[in-house]
Amino acid sequence: MRAVCELELAPHQERLVAPAAFTVAEGNYEPGSLLRAICADDEPAGVLLVEELRGQGWTTLETSFLPVEDGAEGFWRVRGFTDTGRTLHGEPVFARVL
Repeated sequence: MRAVCELELAPHQERLVAPAAFTVAEGNYEPGSLLRAICADDEPAGVLLVEELRGQGWTTLETSFLPVEDGAEGFWRVRGFTDTGRTLHGEPVFARVL
């Protein structure tokens, strides 16, 4: 847990992505949240979990992001996420079918 919370963002990402510690904290309070860490060579590298969710019978994956120019919207759209029309904490919520 500590290693995940200590993950650092690249300087150009700091205005776009919440620190991993925030994500871990939110995951404990958002209903329906499921959080897993991805490791590369035994070091935490991220928190995505598509295959695990499919295996547990989940049918949809949602994400939100800061709506700024040159932000993450294109990244999520390329990966099959679409706008749900909802917002969470002022951020658009995108979803994709698993």
